Amino acid sequence: MWQYLVGAFLGAFGTLIFGALKNRNRMIQYGKQKRMEEEKRRLEEERERERIQEQNRIENQRLLAEQRLRKQQRLLAQQRKEESDREKLEELRIQREKEELERQERKRLELEAKKICREIKRSNSPVCPNKKTCDKKDCKATCEILCSNCNVHLCSKCHEKSVLSINSKKSTIPENSTTPENSSTPENSTTPDTSIASNSSSDDSISNSDCSSCYLKNSMKNSMQKIEHTDTICMQADHDYDCFIKTCKHIYHKECLMDYQKVNSKCIICYKKFTEEDISSDFFDPNKAVIEYNI
Repeated sequence: MWQYLVGAFLGAFGTLIFGALKNRNRMIQYGKQKRMEEEKRRLEEERERERIQEQNRIENQRLLAEQRLRKQQRLLAQQRKEESDREKLEELRIQREKEELERQERKRLELEAKKICREIKRSNSPVCPNKKTCDKKDCKATCEILCSNCNVHLCSKCHEKSVLSINSKKSTIPENSTTPENSSTPENSTTPDTSIASNSSSDDSISNSDCSSCYLKNSMKNSMQKIEHTDTICMQADHDYDCFIKTCKHIYHKECLMDYQKVNSKCIICYKKFTEEDISSDFFDPNKAVIEYNI
C-alpha cells in the first residue's frame, strides 16, 4: 500500500513536472511566435513607411518637375512678350522716324514754297526789303517808306518833308513841259531825279496813296492845256492804287493803267515800255500790308 502511494505520488509529481515542462515549452513557443509576429508587423510597418516615403518622394519630384516646367513656360512666355514689345517699339520708332522725315520734308517744301513766294512778292512789290537806311543825305534813320514813284527810301520825317516839298512845287511846272510820249527822257531811265516829271530832285517823294498817272495829271493840270490821252488818265486820286508795273514799280489805278496801256505802252513816269503781262495782278501796299520777308 505504501508502495502504491509512493508510486502514485511519484506519478503525480512526474505528471506535474511534465505538465510544467510542457507548459513552459508552450509559453516559450508562444513568446517566440509573438515576437515573430511583432517582428513581422514591425517589418511590414517599416516597409509601408518606406513605400509611403518613396511615394511622397516621387510625388515631390513630380511636383518639382511641374513647377520647373511652369517656370520655364512663364520665362518663355515673358521672353516672347519682351521680344514682341521690342518689335513693336522698333516698328513704332521706325514709323516715328518716317513721320519725322516726312514732316521735315513737308517743312522743307513749305519753306521752299514760302521762299519762292517771298521772292515773288519781293520782285513784285515796290518796297525793297534790302534797304535799311534813309537815302536823305546826313540822315541815319531807319528806312520806313519807299517812294512808289522815284524808288527813294525815306524815313518818316524825311518823307513828310519831301511830300511838303513836292506839293509846294506842284504849281511850278513849266508851261512848256512835254507829254510823256514826246519827252526825250530815256525809256529805261529809273533814276530818282527823272522818275517825277522834271519837278523833283532825288530827295523828293510823293505820298504812296497817289496813283502815278493821277499824280502826274494833277501836278501838271494847272500848267498844261492838255496831256495826250487825257480821257484815259484818272483826273482825281479818289481811291487807293491797286496795281503797279513790275518792270519799274510805279503804281497806278488798275482801271486807269489798263485803259492807258491800250493807247500807250510806256510808263507815264519813267517812260519805260511795258506790256499787259507786266501789269501786276495784285499789289502789296507798303503802308497797309506788311510783307513777311523773314518767313
